[in-house]
Amino acid sequence: MRDEVAFLDALKINTYTVYEAYFQKYPQSHRAQEAKKRYEKLLFEDKTSDKKLSSYKLFFEQYPSSPYRMEVQREIFQLMTANGEPETFFQYLKEYPQGEYAKNARDILYHLFKETDEKIPASIESDSLLQVINLGTKFWIPFYKNGLYGFMDQDGEEVLPPRFEEIEEEYKCGPVKNDILIFKAGVFSRNGSKLLDAGTEVTNIGWGFLIAEHEGCKQLMHKSGTLIISACYDDFKVVGNNFIAAKKQTPGVCSHLWEDCCR
Repeated sequence: MRDEVAFLDALKINTYTVYEAYFQKYPQSHRAQEAKKRYEKLLFEDKTSDKKLSSYKLFFEQYPSSPYRMEVQREIFQLMTANGEPETFFQYLKEYPQGEYAKNARDILYHLFKETDEKIPASIESDSLLQVINLGTKFWIPFYKNGLYGFMDQDGEEVLPPRFEEIEEEYKCGPVKNDILIFKAGVFSRNGSKLLDAGTEVTNIGWGFLIAEHEGCKQLMHKSGTLIISACYDDFKVVGNNFIAAKKQTPGVCSHLWEDCCR
């Protein structure tokens, strides 16, 4: 009863400091875990209430084991790279080389440089990205074996084992240089990873970004396999090479509304 009364008193005050004091004083209480959860939530909200990049960075530095660390890392990545310039992605990698979004930064940079036919900087190369770069240097040729289609590279090495009952006619007519492959079975990357399910229509809008449409729902995806915007929109387009604009029809309103989304 003592523990319960103390917890009810903490609820009335409802600050992260009072919850911290509670679970430290009564670690065996059946309310200790709840107090810890409330402490973590209020601590996060208090320390990042201004939504500034500096606050998120400081929180991540001071509370690396926080259950909100993933959300903090996402905010840091989005705020640091909000203008879409390559320099901001390099800066993120410099500060957080092992960060949760380091791979995203490398993948986006790779396609930014690839789009402009510039040399890929060695500083962003990783084992997984080197594999993508190597796969992209060679064209592929389909082959038919045991009733299934697969792909080999220009040197005759099998790179995608036979697994497809049908492939697009365009793939049969000449060397395949696409970095994503679209089949009735789904959309696949060059390394054989399945990016999207069967029945998904894909539109390339540039800079490594794709519109994936399935059953009337259009989502924004990156060629690396990362789902950028999971909510359904009517359309997406690149704006000024730095942003993605998302369009959604508002019920009861005749005009379309465009919302700018940071890349």
